[in-house]
Amino acid sequence: MQEVLKRLYGEAVTEESLSTFNEELGKRFVAKGDFNQRNEELKNLRSQVAGMEEELLAGREAVLLAEELRQRLQETEEKHANELAAYAEQEAKKQMKSALDKALSEAGARNLIAVKALLDLEKIAFKNGELTGLNEQLWDLKKENSYLFLENKQDIQFIQPAAKGQTDIADEEFKKLGYMERVKLKREQPELYRAMIQKIGGK
Repeated sequence: MQEVLKRLYGEAVTEESLSTFNEELGKRFVAKGDFNQRNEELKNLRSQVAGMEEELLAGREAVLLAEELRQRLQETEEKHANELAAYAEQEAKKQMKSALDKALSEAGARNLIAVKALLDLEKIAFKNGELTGLNEQLWDLKKENSYLFLENKQDIQFIQPAAKGQTDIADEEFKKLGYMERVKLKREQPELYRAMIQKIGGK
């Protein structure tokens, strides 16, 4: 570089001017070795940034996938819970219908559909294997519309044990009583009814 400058500018190029020139040149340019090193560092940095971007993208996809799976799981659980609830409700209705049909048959109903049409089913409940809210309706219905029921051919025989001072009936006779007969006994003689229920073990 010094020889080139001397050929161009001759004696004007002195050691002092060369020193000043090199100093200014160093401020404006980077040595080739430094340039190559910095260029390599820049490449490594760009590679690291690219890797970080790929990891970030993969992380976002994983989060989206996890959220999608969570939503699917929640939807499946809700669907399963609804199906179980619907099944339980359906089974409860079946059990109540069966118990109601049985009670009406025992009460001597000639036509189950006709009798049910006159009952307020919303006031009848089935819980723990027992119907509630039916006895009163059935009793009034039988009094007002007796033609809907078969005539009672079974008489309840009461025995008066002098020693006990209370009414009593034979176990087998009590077990043979129909639904309406038991309702009548429970209404007219609740103490006797409870005693017989306890005596036969609630059967």
